[in-house]
Amino acid sequence: MKNLFYIIIALLIISCETDENGCPGELTLTANLLEAEVRYTAVSNVENCLAYKDALTQYIDCSNLLADFEKDIYREIVAFLPCSDNENSLSLQGRWNLTSIVNAGGPVDLIATCANENYITATASSGTVYFHFNEDQNGNSVPCFVSDTDNFTYTNFPEGSSQFVFTTESGEVLAGILIEFGTELSITDNDDILLFTKQ
Repeated sequence: MKNLFYIIIALLIISCETDENGCPGELTLTANLLEAEVRYTAVSNVENCLAYKDALTQYIDCSNLLADFEKDIYREIVAFLPCSDNENSLSLQGRWNLTSIVNAGGPVDLIATCANENYITATASSGTVYFHFNEDQNGNSVPCFVSDTDNFTYTNFPEGSSQFVFTTESGEVLAGILIEFGTELSITDNDDILLFTKQ
């Protein structure tokens, strides 16, 4: 039992040391990332946003546990983090056009299925998603048309931040975040990261 205790202590010490690239161990990386994420979620100001972005960047650069596609997804999140104190960046009201979808397989071809014409319209606390498609019931290609809609409500959470929680009429709960000074909206849907640009 005593030997097991010493082995655990040794593993903890090794995992907290820095390597030749200046990277801390996996435990320290994870702890730093979680701490920064909790602070940013609690108080989404510029200082906490920048600290979270730094911790996430270090995690991407240093962790040996991430697959390449996971690193790509995390890099998208870093690029989308809205480290700005611009008050105008908090409004979702208006029309948002779908401009890209990225998942584990990389960027999705939106034009092939008319998804490039999908868009969101949002009011103060609700909105509608418009889905487009280019095939008829027999599988024949047709001009793009609105194939479906889905209404949703949303809340700003934490209040005053650039983060939002969407609840769709079909029952999905999605997380979104405003970036680029409120001109872009990134929504995470399972493994997909959807990027909308404000019209």
